Amino acid sequence: MIITLVIFQVFGMFFPDSGLITGSFRVDLAISMFLITYAADMLALMVSCIAHTTTTAMTIMPFLLVVQLVFAGGIFPLQSRGAQFISNFTLSNWGIKAVNVGADYNSQNSIILTQAIQTMSDPTDEVMGKIHDVLALPELKEKLETWTAQKLQNPLFAHTVPNLLKCWGILLLFTAIYTLIGLIFLEFIDRDKR
Repeated sequence: MIITLVIFQVFGMFFPDSGLITGSFRVDLAISMFLITYAADMLALMVSCIAHTTTTAMTIMPFLLVVQLVFAGGIFPLQSRGAQFISNFTLSNWGIKAVNVGADYNSQNSIILTQAIQTMSDPTDEVMGKIHDVLALPELKEKLETWTAQKLQNPLFAHTVPNLLKCWGILLLFTAIYTLIGLIFLEFIDRDKR
C-alpha cells in the first residue's frame, strides 16, 4: 500500500490538498487502498478454503480476476443495467468508487481529450496543425479540459463523507462475507476429516 502511494507520487499523480474523513487525502487514500487490498486477500483466502486443492484454487482465481476487471467500470463504461447490477457485487467496483470519491474526481479537469489530440500530430496535415496551434493557447486548453470534465461527471463519485463511508463500509462488508464463507467451508473440511 505504501509502495503504491509512493509510485503514485513519483509518477506525478495529482493528490488533492485535503481529505474527506481524516483531513489528508493521502491518509484517506491509504485507508481505501488497505480496505481494497484486505478485501481482495479475503477473497483469495475464501477461494482457498472452498477449493480442495491448490490446482483448483489456481484455476478459479484467474476467472475471478477477470470478473473483477471487467465489472470494475474502470477500463470501459458499463452501459447495460445488467452489467451495472453485477458490478455492485465486485469489490473492484467499490474500490474504484472509493478512490474517485476521495480524490474528488468530478471536480478535476480532464486531460483525456487534449492528450488524444496531441497524439494525433501529423506535420503534413494542415487541419491538425491548426488544432495544435489553438490548443497551444493555455486558456483554450484549460476550457477544453474543464468542458471534458463536465461531460464526464459521475454522480457515483460525489465528493461527500457519506459516499466515501459507504464505499469503505461495503469493502468491509465484502471482507466480512468472504471471511465468513471461508470459515464455514473450513468447518466442513474439519468435519470431513473426522
